[in-house]
Amino acid sequence: MSVKTTLKEFVSILDKAWEGKRAAQMVQFVLYLDLAMIFAGLMGLAEWDSRNTPILSNLNFVVIVLASFTVWAAFLTPMASIVFRAFILEMPGLFRLTPSASQEQPKGYVHIAYYGKIAYKRNDPHMIDYYLMRQKRARDSEAEQRRSGNILFGTALIILFNSFPNIIGIETTSTLLQEVMAFMGLEVYLAIGLLFY
Repeated sequence: MSVKTTLKEFVSILDKAWEGKRAAQMVQFVLYLDLAMIFAGLMGLAEWDSRNTPILSNLNFVVIVLASFTVWAAFLTPMASIVFRAFILEMPGLFRLTPSASQEQPKGYVHIAYYGKIAYKRNDPHMIDYYLMRQKRARDSEAEQRRSGNILFGTALIILFNSFPNIIGIETTSTLLQEVMAFMGLEVYLAIGLLFY
């Protein structure tokens, strides 16, 4: 393997890190690792010194953290997101925030479902192909939005847990975000959080 190849791989990783979704996943993992270290009785990342306690020296800890984070990110976060979304949608008055299908459309607009009925009625292969392509694009877009939403929800949840770990039963004052709060003050921390929201 040449130095050029290694450099290209490193730049590729950095490019991916600049994507919002990847950055949220990285933040989620770092904050999860911080909580896992404290839960395991180690110092959190804010107080951790790699010379005294190398993380990779305890392979059991590394494997358990990686496996549990995978379960968190792949299963628990999407399930919690679904429950949260259902709860929010059931709140009275909130459904008015979403546009209804009965709103006026531009002149000449044809809804894709109606277009599909006409395409199959006429048995026109070009119309059917266009309809199927639009349906696939809509499904893919919805799936990507849901995945991104799950990542952002998981990141917001782990930020909440790392800021206030007593919510999940961890009694400490030394998580990464607690250290940030102590340095900046709770008011500034919340103001910045609302600004990014």
